[in-house]
Amino acid sequence: MKSCYKLFLGAVLCITGFIFIGYALIYDIKPDSFHGLIAGILLMIGMPMYFKNLATHIENGRQS
Repeated sequence: MKSCYKLFLGAVLCITGFIFIGYALIYDIKPDSFHGLIAGILLMIGMPMYFKNLATHIENGRQS
């Protein structure tokens, strides 16, 4: 259950990062602004967390 919690947390961080990127693209905000920094941090934390725990979740499902 703990890996599933981290899976969803990683997904939420990734989606939030992509929302910040979309917001920056729509309103023509420069990449080196505060929004770019926040999006980069969210994606840097969320992507590895999501994919690592997704792989663990799939592997545990195969072993059952």
